[in-house]
Amino acid sequence: MSTPVPPVSPRPCGCLGCRMRHVTGPIMLITLGVLLALQTVWHRASFGHTWPVILIVLGVLKVMQYFTPHRP
Repeated sequence: MSTPVPPVSPRPCGCLGCRMRHVTGPIMLITLGVLLALQTVWHRASFGHTWPVILIVLGVLKVMQYFTPHRP
């Protein structure tokens, strides 16, 4: 007889740490979209000059994830 496997919850636990982890991707896509749109509208802001903003946003998000409390 096999032991029953508990069902896996499809939703994250809902703690602040999990919510921060799940918002990183959308925030990075929004940042990339804003930088590319800025390049289209304002030709002086080429992506070659503004790409470090992506690294800054990613770094800020990672620091925020590190300092958010996680539920055990």
